Amino acid sequence: MQIPDEHRDALRSLLELSASDFESLIRSLESASPSVEGVVNAFESTVEDASTAAAAVLAFSTWRTSHDRSFDDALGSLRSSLELESVPEGLSRLLNARPLTIIAKAIDLGVSHERVFQSARVMSDMRPIFGENVEEPPIAAVVTHELLLNVYGGASGEELYVSLDSSDVKALRAQLDRALEKQTQLEMLIVKSGMAVVDLGAQQSGDGAR
Repeated sequence: MQIPDEHRDALRSLLELSASDFESLIRSLESASPSVEGVVNAFESTVEDASTAAAAVLAFSTWRTSHDRSFDDALGSLRSSLELESVPEGLSRLLNARPLTIIAKAIDLGVSHERVFQSARVMSDMRPIFGENVEEPPIAAVVTHELLLNVYGGASGEELYVSLDSSDVKALRAQLDRALEKQTQLEMLIVKSGMAVVDLGAQQSGDGAR
């Protein structure tokens, strides 16, 4: 198990929590909304760097899910990676909390695609149109847009550049609006069936314009 340094530090900081702190954290986690944001909020009352701590435990759960490892086996790998003689009961119970398992499986399913969106940026520019005599000022101009998509593909990231005109932007916006409407309807169907909707919207994303 390869653990990033910031996650390693976060997990070690959890080892310093008291039994009562673990109890409080687990209760907050079990009552949190099924979302990445809900996990972060659950950590905020107990852990100083809540976002990093939440990311560390979710990374553990996601790794266990994606590698189809039993909890005891995964915990053994974590103990070895952190060079611990044993994993405290509080941390063990925390890592095995049902909400973490559900969200980890949702994350694993959410990224099980050939390419996964990371961030987007739209760069707009005006291109002048010159007449026959290029020594004279431009006689017109056209506005174009370039959509930059940063995606995860396999083990590395990719950048995709797409040229857009105004009608393309409107068509893309309409499709995205339609996707949000479909999501609303599907979430209502999920809730009506008695299942919980797991929100992965708080995962890292970005946008920009120029």
